[in-house]
Amino acid sequence: HFHDPELLLVAEKLRKKKPDAIIIYDMHEHFSSQIMTKEWVPKLIRKPLSSWIHKKEKRAMQVCNAVIFAEESYASNYPEYRGIKSEILNYPTWQPKKQVLKEEKFTFIYVGDIVIERNVFGMLGLISELKNRGYNDLQLKLIGPVDSSLECQLNDEIEKLGIKEDVKFYGRIPYDEIWNHY
Repeated sequence: HFHDPELLLVAEKLRKKKPDAIIIYDMHEHFSSQIMTKEWVPKLIRKPLSSWIHKKEKRAMQVCNAVIFAEESYASNYPEYRGIKSEILNYPTWQPKKQVLKEEKFTFIYVGDIVIERNVFGMLGLISELKNRGYNDLQLKLIGPVDSSLECQLNDEIEKLGIKEDVKFYGRIPYDEIWNHY
């Protein structure tokens, strides 16, 4: 049971060595579509690379006994896949209401991997713009893992924008603790 698309290549080799193995691909994202948004991939080769990856992925998926799709739209990209298909949507589970004190400041919360592709610099820009417009009682909570080099860049940007007191990094925290922030 794996979710990294590059491990499909391992799945093909595993199938040859262990023909009776049960192999499940847990597709967390539509990898070939994501290539189109990657700034580090030269624009000229994004489309052909995305197409090549999609073809390779479709071929390699055939050795899997089952594929779990994290979004409803993913399955439509693989109509020829004949194994077991299941959708397990990546939504938060219901949590009982918690009695917590309301924040004194208006609070923006981001939960997930803190990466450029998810517009973390845009979030900082939003806080800065709101502060410049006179909204002073606000804060941004960033909950999730962040690469140390990106964190340095973010701290530099936070310092430059003058919002050091308004942005807090929490790192990865247990799922049930996230609800205290919400």
